[in-house]
Amino acid sequence: MDADALAIGRKFLGKEYNGVSLSYSEADINFTDFTHRYSNIVINTSCEHMIPMDSVEFQNDKDILYILQSNDMFSVREHVNCVSDNEEFAKQSGLKRTYYKGKKRLVGQDKEKYWRFMIIGRRND
Repeated sequence: MDADALAIGRKFLGKEYNGVSLSYSEADINFTDFTHRYSNIVINTSCEHMIPMDSVEFQNDKDILYILQSNDMFSVREHVNCVSDNEEFAKQSGLKRTYYKGKKRLVGQDKEKYWRFMIIGRRND
C-alpha cells in the first residue's frame, strides 16, 4: 500500500533482477484475492500489520518460497497480528517445511526492546 516503498523498489530493482521477473502491487493484501495469481517467491516484511499469512493463497501455493518477517510488539496499535516466537509464526503462516528461522533483538523508537522474527519456508511437506 506504500507508493513510496514501491517507487524505491522499482528504482533499485526494476522489472527484473538477476534474471528474476519482479512484479509490484500497491494494494491492501487484506482485501486482495491472490488465488488466480502465480508466484515463485513471496516476501512480506510486515506480517504484523495484516491477517495471518495462511489466509493468503496463490494459484501454485505449495510451490512458493515464502520469506516472512514479523515481531512481538503487541503494544503497537497498528500491529494486529504479532507473534511470540518463530514456532508460532511458522504455524500461523501455514509453513510445513522451514529452511530458516531467525530472530534479532532490536530497540524501537520509544526505546522498547522487541524481537524481530524471520522465517523462510514452503507450505508443502
